[in-house]
Amino acid sequence: MEEVTYSEIADYFISFYYQKGDNITNFRLHKLLYYAQVKSLALYNKRLFNEDFFAWKHGPALPALHRDYNNGHWSPVSKEQSQHYIQAFEKKIKDHQLLLLKEVLARYDWTRAAADTLNVIRGAQ
Repeated sequence: MEEVTYSEIADYFISFYYQKGDNITNFRLHKLLYYAQVKSLALYNKRLFNEDFFAWKHGPALPALHRDYNNGHWSPVSKEQSQHYIQAFEKKIKDHQLLLLKEVLARYDWTRAAADTLNVIRGAQ
């Protein structure tokens, strides 16, 4: 099975929100990826993807993600994804990885107004 990359997971998260008629900001994308990585390390003692997070002003960030998806920290990421992408990605990854990503989305599936809650969560850690 191929290794999963941060950009594939990011596209999966973007697709999830796009299919719901919502969007996701660069800020939210970093946080979701961070929580997915932490959960994978906690449950399986294994990284979900190989990139390293850095401590930035507003919390953990992946410089490559910031570069690839940045159109303003608080602006929606404009990358249209289809249901086909979601289905193809879900077939590619291992079952436990998919479950982990779905759990992260269920736990942190919040409205735009609640995105600030992640700053509170991050600040408490």
